[in-house]
Amino acid sequence: METRNSTISKPLADEKTYFYASAIAGSISHVISYPISTMVSRLQVSTEKINTINHLVQIIFPKLEQAGYLPRIQSLNNGFLLGGLYRVSRRTVRFGAQPLVADQFQRYLGSQLKNYFNEDESKVFVDCLGGATVAAGHVLAFAPLDTIRTKRQNGNKLPLRNLIQQEGFHLYNGSSITAGLAKHVPKALALFGVSSSILNKFKNSNGDESDITLKQHIVSAFGGATASVIFSNPQSVIKARIQNLSGKDIGKVSTFSLFKKTVQEEGFSALYKGVPFRIFLSIPEKVLPLALAGYLINAWKKQEEKTLSRPSKTI
Repeated sequence: METRNSTISKPLADEKTYFYASAIAGSISHVISYPISTMVSRLQVSTEKINTINHLVQIIFPKLEQAGYLPRIQSLNNGFLLGGLYRVSRRTVRFGAQPLVADQFQRYLGSQLKNYFNEDESKVFVDCLGGATVAAGHVLAFAPLDTIRTKRQNGNKLPLRNLIQQEGFHLYNGSSITAGLAKHVPKALALFGVSSSILNKFKNSNGDESDITLKQHIVSAFGGATASVIFSNPQSVIKARIQNLSGKDIGKVSTFSLFKKTVQEEGFSALYKGVPFRIFLSIPEKVLPLALAGYLINAWKKQEEKTLSRPSKTI
């Protein structure tokens, strides 16, 4: 009598699965969140102090405060397709690649980390490191699309070809170490670090994540997203203003000088413009793709383990 285990030829939770789950969640989040993202961008770019609701409406809907609902809604979707190319690509890479990169760090650094951290702390550390590494990479990869999106959201209507010719390498404006990296890397550290810490609280007694529910994934993702918004909003304001520069100001205004001018003329509160909108925006932008991708990946891994542990068949 010979026995053999029932196995599958290909893991269900392979690398493609990570990116498929992230792409689906990213597409859904873009459709829901893009109009809110436009509002946030216009608030952050504006240097005016907001005193009344009418003033707020004028900033969010420039030259359209007396217009009907349809023109206003259309104005919030300026650059929707280009923005979608940027945002869906970025979310697919961010939430698809992060667990893979974190796994590689765990593989090569896991034994050394055990000397300094317990198992849960080690996981939080590699999750942070994986998120920060992916964030640093996508800053340079997607910076031109990000700048074009910001300009479209704030009223630039030049044809795409003309806009690219006019801006040239200035499309990387805002992606410097002090603007792009200073925003995205700390934001990724906060997002993945806090969400991973909360997820650790939901593990069962065996330290298994496969039984964590979708609701618990959403709670952990929302905690991480809120922390990342609060932590990165000052950098986001400066980055948006750098990206929205045009003409003779491009390349002549440094990140620090813009930061100093903003604080002197508008106060520190200006660095937190749009925080309520961004926290609300984080639900479809960060919470949904992070929670859904994490839940699906764990569900597929659990299914794979069940398949591999089927009773042996006799021949």
